[in-house]
Amino acid sequence: MHLYNFNVFFCYFMQTEVLEMFFTVFQLRVPTRTDQHSVGLASISSQEPLSSWALDEGFVVEEARVLLPPVTAKQIDLVKCYYAMLLSVLIELGLFTSLSKVAIAENKFLSVRATILLGELTYLANRLLPGMFYQDIHSLPEIVQAAMDFSDLEKQNHVSDVIRCLEELHEMRKKGSKPSSLYLKELQKRGLHRGPGSLCLMCEVDEVALMSMIKNSQVLSTKEYQQWNWTILRTLFELNPLNYRRVEEGVKQKFFNRLYNFYKPKNKLFSAVSYSSENARKYSSIGCQFVTLLSNDENELAIFLSGLITDIAAELNEIVRNGQGDILSPFSIENTLSRDYMLFLGCVSHQNPEILALCKVYGSLLSVCEADGREDLHKLILSSLDFPQDRYCRSILTKLLTSSSFATRLYATKHLRVLLRTRAPFFKSWGIELLTMQLYDVDEEVALEAVDILDEACEDESYLLSLAHFNPALVHLGEKGVSFLTRFFSTSKGFSRMKNLGYLEGELQRWHDGYNDVYVNVVEYRLSEAFTTFKKTKDDDFVKKSINSMPIHYTAYLPVHLYGQMVKHSEGCEVLQKCGHIEEYARFLRNNIHSSSDPLKLKAALWALVSV
Repeated sequence: MHLYNFNVFFCYFMQTEVLEMFFTVFQLRVPTRTDQHSVGLASISSQEPLSSWALDEGFVVEEARVLLPPVTAKQIDLVKCYYAMLLSVLIELGLFTSLSKVAIAENKFLSVRATILLGELTYLANRLLPGMFYQDIHSLPEIVQAAMDFSDLEKQNHVSDVIRCLEELHEMRKKGSKPSSLYLKELQKRGLHRGPGSLCLMCEVDEVALMSMIKNSQVLSTKEYQQWNWTILRTLFELNPLNYRRVEEGVKQKFFNRLYNFYKPKNKLFSAVSYSSENARKYSSIGCQFVTLLSNDENELAIFLSGLITDIAAELNEIVRNGQGDILSPFSIENTLSRDYMLFLGCVSHQNPEILALCKVYGSLLSVCEADGREDLHKLILSSLDFPQDRYCRSILTKLLTSSSFATRLYATKHLRVLLRTRAPFFKSWGIELLTMQLYDVDEEVALEAVDILDEACEDESYLLSLAHFNPALVHLGEKGVSFLTRFFSTSKGFSRMKNLGYLEGELQRWHDGYNDVYVNVVEYRLSEAFTTFKKTKDDDFVKKSINSMPIHYTAYLPVHLYGQMVKHSEGCEVLQKCGHIEEYARFLRNNIHSSSDPLKLKAALWALVSV
């Protein structure tokens, strides 16, 4: 009996370890140990913000780097290629069949993990594998057969839970990862909807329904904001401001005055709410809707907006006078909702930038940008204002990009990647120009960050053509800068320019003499970075990655290859054919394909050939 129990336990332990191994291999979050599918699903769907997304760390630029996809899907991700190859092998070996059997087995603890793993891998395979695998991916005959067995009601209910869990997981993955911070959420909205008033739903409602909602919001009944119905307020702030013209003047003034007093900085109500409190996010998100509503009205509601902005400007001026401020002191910014006043200014800069100029906010913001030791506010300003929309905001961005603070310049440069990925309008003109300016920063780290963002942007040829107009100098940035020049060989204009400048022959020789070998090392380093279970810290230490903290997979994009860029047009093909490098590598590969004496040369030859 004891031996039987030991065998059962050992079998359970081994199955658990094997399941966790697959979660780790595919960089998936391991669900909590539970016998309920809904609990297991909730444990992997709750997206906790990473510590690197905090204001004193990487903030919005780090969150956007993790959550937002690159500007173009053309880049080849070697991690996805690896997953596709691994999945195809595992499907052939019957992994999905085995997982299906464990999912419908009696042990519900194992069933939850097997079901979630099956759902994750099914979704991944559906995205990465060709149609020839679809029958194996979607049929899952073991689960279908068990669902049609009506002889055991308890087992059929269990199988129904499995199917429901698979469906819910698939829907959850289709929706993708949502931003954790309101700042990134607002930036994404602006990328999708442009123009004043576009973020307001502008709903119409009749007078009776409007008065009913205003009364039920409890704002007229009490000054205690904790007792207000914030769900109703959210709905009210989605309305067209014209609706409020039908409201009795006294009621309207009382309603908006109480809301205005809650958000007014000097009253220390909203600004005193702890940033970590339960309702903090709700107060800030509805506050964004509130100022958006006020921004879309040019009549009696505008006075409330003007008063709020003037008060915020006064707090900014206080920082300029004494270096710290009160409502916007470093302590308040770190611990309270006072930080989100910058978010309110950002909403107004998108909806009604003229009122910011009238209230002289831009001058206050420019002065704060020069304040020493206020990198916290610099980050908030960068993450809030609508730079594509307003030329005054653009001057603030330029000010921060050229700040005397290295930390501010680096963050401002990284923020340009956020604007790129959120599809900021006309970024390929003003954004590329600003990135080009950062190439000449006195700190190499800032310049290399600009190169990295340009490298991502120039996967789209229109960005590359825009960059060519600014004739950037890149050689001073060393290996990374010289490698980026390779991209200019991908267009006829760029190819002719590089040829006329004398770069063509030198680049061909450089790649032939050894950079093809270096290319192999770059590719393999990117892969090792993606798959290693450790990550490097700021202090050059190594710490273990937490699988449960990873919202998405790591990536390893294939770097551009000189030969691959040149074959995109006839002039480049002709030069490659004449120089004979391709024929040389093909010959080397034929003669040494079964030799292991020089694996680096073999890999270099393979990458050179597959690039064309």
